[in-house]
Order: sequence, then C-alpha cells, then structure tokens
Amino acid sequence: MKRIDGCVFGLGKLLLILLTSGCLCPYAMGQAQVQGQWATLPYTMPINPIHVSLLHNGKVLIVSGSGAYAPNTSYEAAVWDPQAGTITTQPVGWDMFCNGMAVMPDGRPFVLDGTPQYDPFYGSPNTAAYDPIQGTSWSCRAWRMDAGILQ
Repeated sequence: MKRIDGCVFGLGKLLLILLTSGCLCPYAMGQAQVQGQWATLPYTMPINPIHVSLLHNGKVLIVSGSGAYAPNTSYEAAVWDPQAGTITTQPVGWDMFCNGMAVMPDGRPFVLDGTPQYDPFYGSPNTAAYDPIQGTSWSCRAWRMDAGILQ
C-alpha cells in the first residue's frame, strides 16, 4: 500500500509542478511573430529531403541522394528559396544519402560522405562544398581518412 501511495504522491507532485510552471511562465511559450512557425508548403518538393542546411542568403540547401532506395541512381540536391517560392534542383556526383553536413565559416555547406552500398551499409570517402554565391558549383574531392586530408 505504501508503494502505491508513494507513486500517487509522486505523480501528484509532478502534475503540480507542470501546472505551476505553465501558469508562471507564459512568456516561455513560442510566439509565431517572434520565433517563426512551421507550415505545410502549398507546393511539393521535387526530391526527398534527407539533409538540409540554411544558407547565409536565406535560401535552404536540400540534399537527397538515393533516399535509401538503391535502384535510384538519380542523385540530386535542391535549393529552396522560401521568399520566391521556388525550388531549383541540380545533379550531384554521388549518393549523398545519410551524409554529414556543416556550414563552414565562409558560408559554404560542407558535405561529407554518403551511402554507396546498402547491404551492408558503407560510407563513401567523398566530400563536397556547395557555393551559394554561384548557386550550382559543387567541388568534389576524395577524403583520405588515414591522412585526414583532401586529395
């Protein structure tokens, strides 16, 4: 009986904390006019978005690759311009599905790896840097893991 009473007391205490914090912290809730909001686009994405990166110019780089579907060899990326409502696709040199991506200090997204084989999964030694100023420039190099340098 003590165990049940302890659980009920613990749940009551948790509920009281949640209700109190909700009443005392109304400003902690996100406000659409300040924080932005999620919304469904009125148009469809022509590729399957796997990895995205916000560019310094307000556009969004979207990388698809095969979408984990090995027979798909049409590897593409896209740039979405939310202000204009446009999506521009472009081919990429390898399957960038399941990559790692980081934005470098100069504003170029750096893409590392991808998935050249699915059963079993293997990563690739490829890298690319997208140039948002030129808009279509992908520089691709092989990455030597043992030396930690770009070739």
